[in-house]
Amino acid sequence: MDRYLFRGKRTDTGEWRTGYLVEYCEKGELIYYISQNDTSSGIFRMEIDPATVGQATGLLAAKSYRGESEDARMIFEGDKTRLVFRDGEVEDYVVCWDKERLRFVLEEIGTGIKWGFDNTNKYEIIGTIFDVERSMSNE
Repeated sequence: MDRYLFRGKRTDTGEWRTGYLVEYCEKGELIYYISQNDTSSGIFRMEIDPATVGQATGLLAAKSYRGESEDARMIFEGDKTRLVFRDGEVEDYVVCWDKERLRFVLEEIGTGIKWGFDNTNKYEIIGTIFDVERSMSNE
């Protein structure tokens, strides 16, 4: 997996796009784009909302509401994930970037407690913090 993979919601359609993040200054204003390759050609049709940008963590979920392919199961910053423990307890988390420790962490929904994030557990992607309808129907 590419360690520089990002996603963001298009400003014109609201559709999620995945690829390389490009920051472009136009008329003194920063505009963000997602490009399907590592060059800036052809990116202008995919302007994205910078508030929805999230980086891929490098980990795959066991299940995802987005589908069963590897691309659909890729875990991004801003994803809501569910973790089922051995004793059957279920907890929901948001994937966040920890600026102090410079790593991705899971922030427990409701408590704000941050936990380490690794590939030893099976995660299920249940939504994102950016999709209001989806997050409200899962809570």
